[in-house]
Amino acid sequence: MKIKRASIFTTLLVWIGMLGFMLLMRRILVSYHLNTNLQNVLEDGLSLLVLAGLLQFWLDTPLFWRPRIPFPRQLRVSLLPLFYLAFLALAVSLRGPLSLQHTLTDLAVAPVVALFEETLIRGYILESFLRLSKFGNVLPAVFWSSLLFGLSHLMNLARQDLPTTLYQVGFTFALGALYAAIYLRTGSLWWPIVLHFANDFIVIAGTGSVVQAAPNLFTISFSTIEFLTELATVFWLLRPNQRKSIATHFQL
Repeated sequence: MKIKRASIFTTLLVWIGMLGFMLLMRRILVSYHLNTNLQNVLEDGLSLLVLAGLLQFWLDTPLFWRPRIPFPRQLRVSLLPLFYLAFLALAVSLRGPLSLQHTLTDLAVAPVVALFEETLIRGYILESFLRLSKFGNVLPAVFWSSLLFGLSHLMNLARQDLPTTLYQVGFTFALGALYAAIYLRTGSLWWPIVLHFANDFIVIAGTGSVVQAAPNLFTISFSTIEFLTELATVFWLLRPNQRKSIATHFQL
């Protein structure tokens, strides 16, 4: 039996409402002079609890956890982000040994952020847009959900300058589209959660913070190549001969 269609109004209302709740929490937490990482844990942790309540008692949106393809195929589908994570980990390791403080910060921040953002964007918003798609065409749902994921990072203007934040919006849009494609191909929300967690873990381990560093010529050049590669991979993963099985699994 097919799941009933979602409402675009409800989907956007939940997205805006969750961002508003996070901004409210941020304003409250700033008054206690907490460090940025602790603020992120509390913001995303409380937001995750609110979202879980909405999913349980109001929103009629299923979360898909069980993979629909064997594990070796899951690894092949996720090859690009796994390669990128290995490269990122190597780059961080060349800086020298990780501090215990950064590692402990990682273990507190990265899981909470990954669980909340992936449950909201890939778990709820992407699936809501999927139900609005026609004839199993998943690409518009991936585009719009990833756009909202990127725009969500405009909240970081309170901590970053505008060029850095816009750079982050573009980067997270492409990364979000890739996570969405992997989610649709594997059928399991665990994959984007784990990949998101690993990415944040390595970044925080190397820098000690989730706040984006100001981009330079090298990072902009590298990110442009990464951006184009990720989008090309999205189109490959969601090529027409794969969409029928995706539509069947997600009951479109």
